[in-house]
Amino acid sequence: MNQPVLSIDIAKGKSVAAAFTSYGVQVKKPFSFSHSPDHVSSLLSVLVLHR
Repeated sequence: MNQPVLSIDIAKGKSVAAAFTSYGVQVKKPFSFSHSPDHVSSLLSVLVLHR
């Protein structure tokens, strides 16, 4: 089964994430996000879109 994988590099104040298939194919280039509730919850949409 090909499930999306979200890789997150967590840093103080701002983090970077990238999305991959379970087979290691990149589906979303690395992007920055802040630690606000809106930005963190938007990570779920990245996983849903690439399902």
